[in-house]
Amino acid sequence: MLANLLSPGSLSENAIVPETLVMVLVANMITGFYEEVIMRGMLLGHMMEHWKNDDRKILKSVLTTSILFGLVHLGNLVQAGLISTLFQVCYATIFGLIFAAAYLRTKNLWACVLIHGLVDVSGEMYTIYYVPGAEIPSFAGVGLLMILLCTVICLIVALFEFRKKKRTEILELWRDDMTCSVA
Repeated sequence: MLANLLSPGSLSENAIVPETLVMVLVANMITGFYEEVIMRGMLLGHMMEHWKNDDRKILKSVLTTSILFGLVHLGNLVQAGLISTLFQVCYATIFGLIFAAAYLRTKNLWACVLIHGLVDVSGEMYTIYYVPGAEIPSFAGVGLLMILLCTVICLIVALFEFRKKKRTEILELWRDDMTCSVA
């Protein structure tokens, strides 16, 4: 979220447009909710069940759903440039690893939904300001470096969370139940 907030044009001294703020919050929290329910809650659980007799079911399930999560963001080619979209596909894949780790370690989607929604909201903070005649800020500079740094940190944490000892703990937690918990 910090990386998105530090992107050029995200923070402004101009007036906040309340209606836009509400729309950004609602739209992005809903997006975080349905993407997490589909990718982690349904698809990750289904793949864990599908590969239940495979010793590498966690890695296969996590990698498959994380890559699919990244590829879903190719749809942003419609509104963003090729480089921005490919970059988003890469960091969405890595964020998918983190969300999968959080879900598998807690068996609860709410943390993933909340963090996903807040990351998406922070990425659109520039839209809540009224700037007469201003264009949408470019995705460059300090914000880009912050997102790269955050992505690398997330990748390291994900790799740490899926090492053999942690996978054994996850298997123990999920031994009898592969279903999604949103309660």
